[in-house]
Amino acid sequence: GRPPHSQLHPFQAMQKIKTVPSPELQRKYPNSGHKFGVDAANFVAACLERDPLKRPDADALVKHKFVAAEVKTIAKKNYSPALRKLMNDKGKKILAVRKQQMVERADSGDEYTFTLNT
Repeated sequence: GRPPHSQLHPFQAMQKIKTVPSPELQRKYPNSGHKFGVDAANFVAACLERDPLKRPDADALVKHKFVAAEVKTIAKKNYSPALRKLMNDKGKKILAVRKQQMVERADSGDEYTFTLNT
């Protein structure tokens, strides 16, 4: 896929995204037979809320009726250790890259000094 309005200049795309109403999940897609329930449509609408003060955070979204049961199932089946390991491994890689960037910046004589607690 491509980002929204990728055919436009980036500044035009940002302006259009800012002014055009958020997309909505159609309850039924013509000629496809796919249907989405009210809960799915409400969940997608909550995720796409532009106003950050009105948009639910991740904690609220996992409690949404559309995904709450699945979140509980995942927790009961103890899938979370695998997810934690994946996130931990990725986090270590990101940390290593950031440390290297800081070393390179310090070696280049950049005026900023960074410290990182590990």
